[in-house]
Amino acid sequence: DPDEPDMTYTANQALIRRKKAVLGNLPPERAGEIPFMRSWLQTAGFEVIDCPYRFSGQGDALPTGTGALIKGHEWRSDPKSDDFIHDALGYEIIPIHTISNEWYDNDLVFGIIKPGLVAVAWDALDELSQARLRSRTDLEYIDVRLAEANNLVCNLVSDGETVVMPEGGPQLSATLERRRLKVLTHSIT
Repeated sequence: DPDEPDMTYTANQALIRRKKAVLGNLPPERAGEIPFMRSWLQTAGFEVIDCPYRFSGQGDALPTGTGALIKGHEWRSDPKSDDFIHDALGYEIIPIHTISNEWYDNDLVFGIIKPGLVAVAWDALDELSQARLRSRTDLEYIDVRLAEANNLVCNLVSDGETVVMPEGGPQLSATLERRRLKVLTHSIT
């Protein structure tokens, strides 16, 4: 919709698992996107669930592929949405908090490469979040430098074999290629 230019950032509009979708509860400037997403999801046969708390959809809630969900707090998602998401979709919630609103959504700090393999910009996370993640035995991490994360490289898409990510992450690209993943980069203009 031409009146909703941020609709291109589709991750924020919902979090989907199997045939259930929890809609984002977005700030007023983006709330107009939700009726479009609701209509599409319902037409596609999804059970659509409204989140009563501020929630930035999959922009702030990243499934790890292990049954857990890395879930942001404060900047765009209310911590009260954790229990709601757990009850609605059955994810184990790994609550995290970034060091500033510069990292307002999790998809700026984390990139899910394949089930259990997560690219993470550790320096964007507070100490408790870092400790919580490092204690996990079901996840393996690829370190991302903060300078590269500033280039939005964690906001990537991966099918477990090919990773599509913004330019500006030569170190992350090299690490992924050493793991025999194909890396495709694109410019952000």
